[in-house]
Amino acid sequence: MININPVTIIAGIFLLAMMLFDIKGKKIPAVLGTTGILACAFLIVWKTPSLISFGILGFILGHLLYEFNMFKGIADIKAIILISLTLASLQEFLLSMFLIGALSLSYQFILAKAFKTKHKEDIPLIPVFFLVWVILLFV
Repeated sequence: MININPVTIIAGIFLLAMMLFDIKGKKIPAVLGTTGILACAFLIVWKTPSLISFGILGFILGHLLYEFNMFKGIADIKAIILISLTLASLQEFLLSMFLIGALSLSYQFILAKAFKTKHKEDIPLIPVFFLVWVILLFV
C-alpha cells in the first residue's frame, strides 16, 4: 500500500494536471512533468534516498516502452517516473508496471475498436497512468 505522504500528494497533483492537459489538448507542457519529478525526487532524497531507485527503474521501463512504440510522448515517460517515485517496495513497482502495460494495451484496443481509429494514433494515455496511481493507493 502506498503511504499518503507529501511525495504521493505532489505526484497525484502533477498527474492530475497532466491528465487534464492530455485530455483537453494533447499538448502537455514539458515543464509540468519535469517539475513534478524534480519536486518528488528532492523530497525522496531528503527523507529516504534508497527509494529513488524506483524512479530510476521507472525511467528505464518507461523508455523501453517508448522504444517499443507503446506510446508516443515523453510526457508518458514522465508520468511513469512520477508513479514510480511514489512506490515503496519492489512488489508495488512490479504491480504498477503490470497494470500500466495491461491497462494501456486494453485502453488502446478499446479506443481503436470503439472509434475505428488506427492503433498507432496519438491516444491520450495519461488518464490510464492516473488510474494506475489511484489503484495503487487502495491496494
